[in-house]
Amino acid sequence: MLPLLLSTALATPPVADHPCVLPSADDPLQVYLVTVTPGWNAMSSLGHTLLLVAGGGHDDALTYNWGAFDSGSDTVTEDFMKGELPYFLATWIWPAQRELLLGQGRSALAQRLDLSDPEATVAALEDASKPENARYTYDWRTANCSTKARDFLDDQLGGALSDQWSEPAGTTLREQIRRHLGRATAQDLGWSFVAGAEVDDGITEWERALFPDQLMASMVDAEVDGKLVVEETCLLLPGHFGWAPERPPPTWPWMVPGGLFGWLAVSGAHGTTRSGRWLLGGSLLAYGGFLTLLGTLTLAMAMATSMRAAGPTPAWLLAGPHSAVFLAAAVPVLRGTKVPRWLLGAAGLVALLAVVGLFVAPPGIGLALAPGIFACTYGLIRSRPNVAQ
Repeated sequence: MLPLLLSTALATPPVADHPCVLPSADDPLQVYLVTVTPGWNAMSSLGHTLLLVAGGGHDDALTYNWGAFDSGSDTVTEDFMKGELPYFLATWIWPAQRELLLGQGRSALAQRLDLSDPEATVAALEDASKPENARYTYDWRTANCSTKARDFLDDQLGGALSDQWSEPAGTTLREQIRRHLGRATAQDLGWSFVAGAEVDDGITEWERALFPDQLMASMVDAEVDGKLVVEETCLLLPGHFGWAPERPPPTWPWMVPGGLFGWLAVSGAHGTTRSGRWLLGGSLLAYGGFLTLLGTLTLAMAMATSMRAAGPTPAWLLAGPHSAVFLAAAVPVLRGTKVPRWLLGAAGLVALLAVVGLFVAPPGIGLALAPGIFACTYGLIRSRPNVAQ
């Protein structure tokens, strides 16, 4: 695992070419910014940030973790999806935190910080972790484990970070989110589909630091009074999970459902009566079900959540409850009966909406979904002998 390199699209990557040796209780107090690689599920897909305090009389190093929540709650998933999950700043001894991360197979880098008054910083952490101060409402863009650590350190450094990171970062939130979600194609497609227009705006380096790996990368060059804030970067914990890739993944895998079922629909429309009917009808059922499920679930999620950037999205022109037209049209096709003209007309309206969506939907979504819609509509038109007179 050594050396472990953080690969980012925009910031100078730190390199950890040696393991960390944390100070003992008799050594001077040290504060570290710890960055953890992404995990396997959606809630850990962006990675994690925490602060670690060692030395200065501490028998065990302590971690200050703004990513804590009540995982035993029966409504934890529901609250997270609604954007209402309460988080808090928790304090753990490092051995316990280490065992948890080891069990998840995640790696961690630590950056030792050159602070003018580490005792005052630790006192501020202790105050922030008191029950009356620890809780906050999670917001993935402005109040997560990374932004809370960023804001805390910026305050301790007299605003130096916000001053130095005010320039445009040359990226967008959509690009950065897709870097992290791209390992799971379905998750990547679902988020890219529902994300609103605000994630396509350019962001500053300060805003980019909402992602743990980008906060770590930006800290490398951060200075106070001409001195680098980070004195050392070391490998705190080896693991199996690596960092998010440098660039977002390609969007061509999103085209597989539309391409497959669109080809089957066109083939069915040109096939023999029985085999063609089953190919066309099966494609209408499968692709119509996919579009209906994708659009309806994301629409319901957007209506139920207060989470930022969860719609509205022009991608709903391509997929939503109206896509059920293809499900309805599949019934007479499979039964070998005449397709009512009103269903054919409704399918034409769905295709017309897809034409608009092709040009206004988020990047990659239009090309992924529209061709399959056009192919299914063509299949119905091509099967005009079955249309009711």
